[in-house]
Amino acid sequence: MLYTNQAKLEAYLNRALTANELVNLTSQITAVSAQIAAYLNRNYLDVGVTTTAGVTNTVRYYDGTGSHALFLDDYISIASIELLDSFGDTYETISDADAFINYPLNGTIFDNAYLREFRAPGYEQRVKVTGKFTSGVVPEEVVMLATAMMANNIQFQSTAIGDFESESIEGYSYKLKTTGSIDKGNSISQFSAVDHLRKITF
Repeated sequence: MLYTNQAKLEAYLNRALTANELVNLTSQITAVSAQIAAYLNRNYLDVGVTTTAGVTNTVRYYDGTGSHALFLDDYISIASIELLDSFGDTYETISDADAFINYPLNGTIFDNAYLREFRAPGYEQRVKVTGKFTSGVVPEEVVMLATAMMANNIQFQSTAIGDFESESIEGYSYKLKTTGSIDKGNSISQFSAVDHLRKITF
């Protein structure tokens, strides 16, 4: 997942990134994006991807609830739900779309399913779900947060701690930079801008 990119960073900073700043850019964006995704409990598409058409089926395992309800990661469709026995073998495969209900009913991105006829076994890793898991197109608020965090990281890394800030001795003046004025971009106030997108699970 990549929630910002070079073009957005350069527009935010109002300058081109240096060769040194570009060396680890992708890995840094990946790390920042993963931090945001973990906070939100969401898995959005990369910035610039405007359709879920490229999302493919993957397999994920979930704990059973002992009820008809399954609480899942965000998804757009389910190909099959397999209920597993204590050996991890499938004893029931549910692939008919009419055999379960996706919630929310009026959504295009879902996060739980209700099995009409079966109950999921109430044990750990006893439900195998094959589906297309994604939270959809990344919201602009998330893009802005990722861009701001990355820009602050770049500014922090390119600022030499202990350089000159402001001092004058016997007619000579210079500046000495301190760490106190440098924003590393991870404040609670920044994340509060996307709090309304958080998925809370219990």
